[in-house]
Amino acid sequence: DLYEEGAVSKQQFDGVKLQYTLAKTQYESAQISVPGNLNAAEAQLKQAQAGLELARSQLENSIIKSPATGVVSLRDIDEGDMAAPGNPVFTIVNLDEVHIDLNISEKNIGNLEKGQEVSVIVSATNKSEFIGSITNVSPSADPRTRSFPVRVEIDNSKHILKGGMFAQVLIKTQKIEDALLVPQEAVIDMGTEKVVYVIEDDIAYKRSVVTGINDGENIEIISGIKNGDNIVIVGQNLLRDKTKVSVADRGDK
Repeated sequence: DLYEEGAVSKQQFDGVKLQYTLAKTQYESAQISVPGNLNAAEAQLKQAQAGLELARSQLENSIIKSPATGVVSLRDIDEGDMAAPGNPVFTIVNLDEVHIDLNISEKNIGNLEKGQEVSVIVSATNKSEFIGSITNVSPSADPRTRSFPVRVEIDNSKHILKGGMFAQVLIKTQKIEDALLVPQEAVIDMGTEKVVYVIEDDIAYKRSVVTGINDGENIEIISGIKNGDNIVIVGQNLLRDKTKVSVADRGDK
């Protein structure tokens, strides 16, 4: 068993209890056989009785109880070690609800608020989607990263998620009706401008575009091309304006 500092083991408790029993027996014998030794035996009995009560109290205090409900994820002590205040004995985790800590840039922090719903994709669970909510948005940035700590909590009553898993968090910050979207890889960042190559009559034309929001896969085009334009999504980095091209069918490799 594990016992806090100052506590006794079960073996020590049994030893004190035996001393008490012997003292009680001696006391009872003194009452019968030697009246002169009665006071001494009575004193020994009281001393043993006090020792027994102290040992019983210490034994009860040696039982360590967790202040929180959960399961043991880590044992920090071995049998026979002395437990002491400030030193962890076990690590207890409660997986009924888990949280994800995010670092959000100052560009996007203004779009987030407490209570906002988010989608969480966890690769380790076959990319299952979980719904969580923002429970805390830090009012100040981390001075080291200049980003804002944000916490998302997820109901995990089925204990599917485990501590330490990596997740992708999708937060809807804006909703734009009838947005023109293209695959993110179609947009080439030239430094001074962003361009997309549009195919017309087997010729690739470079179009300067203005981009908007993106979801990690697609990016919004505010201006520069129109809906229905044929754009290049493979090999565009090798093109120059007005390059003649041969358009392959989607089934070609």
